Amino acid sequence: MKFHYFLFLFLCSCKSIVPLPPEVIKSVAPKPKIILSSITMPVEINLQGGLKEIETRVPLKFMGETHPCFGLGYSYTFDREPIVFGLHDNTIVFSVSGGLGLNVNYCPGCHDLFGKEMCVVPRVYGSCGTNGEARRKLVTQFQTSIKLNKKYLLEPSTKLNYVQLLDPCQFSFMKINVTREIESAIYNELIQQEKEIDRQISAISLRPQLIEAWDKLQEPIALNNFGFLYLRPKNIGFDEITFNKYTATTNLSLSLAPAVLSNRPLKTIKTPLPEAEVQTEEKPFALSIDVVSTYDSLNSMVNKTLRAAPVKIKQKTVYIDSVALFQVSQDTLGLKLVFSGYKKGLLYFKGVPKIDSLTQKLYITNLSYTLSTRSVLLKSAKWLYSDKILAHIQQNSTIDLLPHIDKIKETISLGLNQEISSEAKLSGKLLTFSTKKIYVGENNILVRCFMTADMKLKILIP
Repeated sequence: MKFHYFLFLFLCSCKSIVPLPPEVIKSVAPKPKIILSSITMPVEINLQGGLKEIETRVPLKFMGETHPCFGLGYSYTFDREPIVFGLHDNTIVFSVSGGLGLNVNYCPGCHDLFGKEMCVVPRVYGSCGTNGEARRKLVTQFQTSIKLNKKYLLEPSTKLNYVQLLDPCQFSFMKINVTREIESAIYNELIQQEKEIDRQISAISLRPQLIEAWDKLQEPIALNNFGFLYLRPKNIGFDEITFNKYTATTNLSLSLAPAVLSNRPLKTIKTPLPEAEVQTEEKPFALSIDVVSTYDSLNSMVNKTLRAAPVKIKQKTVYIDSVALFQVSQDTLGLKLVFSGYKKGLLYFKGVPKIDSLTQKLYITNLSYTLSTRSVLLKSAKWLYSDKILAHIQQNSTIDLLPHIDKIKETISLGLNQEISSEAKLSGKLLTFSTKKIYVGENNILVRCFMTADMKLKILIP
């Protein structure tokens, strides 16, 4: 009789511990909030072609004459030298120098003789810069201010600043200085060139290059296994134009609603380039991005450490054979632990996953036995209901996410630095990258991260 009693106790003691798994509340992570961002677009416009065209369009020689019967009459020839261009702030200065040749005549009064006006005395003639005399130095200056309009065209406004004869023609025998009259006549001739200068500059357009860049920016940027980055440009604001040597520069501000999607749609719906707006306050480029780790990969890392050493509880040894992570709810992680040794079976635990923002390590807080596991252990193996098991799991279930984080940072950095077109280059520098929230899913753990970057899209207009 005693033998059967002990046999019964032995069999009972060898029975596997198999509690019921916890109830799982399936859920998925909410979509990340769209963050409005900005990209600074330094635009460089090479003006050499346009200025060269102006040089060819402005005549090399200006001629004019007037011959009234009474007063001062003259004829002049102005041969200009190559135009000197000066670019500073938001204006272009065109300096035109050259040599002036002048022939003058003077009549103090006229009378009508047989229906024809005649000078009352013999007409007096004079010249300077002609008849073998060196040309007189004449300088002129135009000034063009340029704006960028909402159609991405340069909008110039050219004004003739002055015409100045540096070597005035002074006729001593008449004490007449004809400088003012000649300067006025040449001024009226040169002022006609304002429209030609404006026409040549306004032919320079940013639009073709911006259309191409806008179109390219709407295409997804592959982030290897992390999905696709969509910059999703919304509008463009513009700043004033400034000049440096032969290059006009301006900063455009591109407003974005960036997002990372796991899949690439079959068809990307693109919007046309909008009209430019007045530049508003810039917002740093910011983006929510999800780092997804499957339970298979996480289980592999956890099992390496948890299976490394047995756990001794009250002189009894327990070996951990395997651990599997699973979802309990959106913020609670479950652990299924299969063990052997003095007893064998499985245990269920639950806890809340957290990430150390400094080390980027994922660990489990508030670790506890599930209700079903607790109930079974208190009935059949109270000795196993121990803090040692919890402490062992707590210490050895930490998962290092830093390699994953570093990999995605590297991938994003590559995605933010690429050639959009032959005239447009996207460049970005990652400024911050931090983990914000963990979502426990049915098949994986999703770590939502937040990043900021300094983004530029440089466009060169040839």
